[in-house]
Amino acid sequence: MRHENGCQYLLKSIRNHRLKYLEPNYLMIETGGSASAVAKSLEQNPVCLRFNVDDVEKSAAELHSKGVSVKLRKEVWGTVVDFVDPDGNRCSLRDETTF
Repeated sequence: MRHENGCQYLLKSIRNHRLKYLEPNYLMIETGGSASAVAKSLEQNPVCLRFNVDDVEKSAAELHSKGVSVKLRKEVWGTVVDFVDPDGNRCSLRDETTF
């Protein structure tokens, strides 16, 4: 699903999740990039936006229920869910409790 402003749509769809972060922080999104219907390569965009949440599996289920394709990974260092925003940017959720 392609949205006119993919990053804003994505952030609105996960805003009800309790995100964890360190102070000070901010996210700046520049205009003028190129959108992609599939995940951008590392050469196109070497960044992955990672959001820390209390319950990664619950958050993944909610994103999936909204039509977002998610991939759960359990690593020795913690649990993450990988997904792509509507503009093709790589994103992930990290389970704060297992990290």
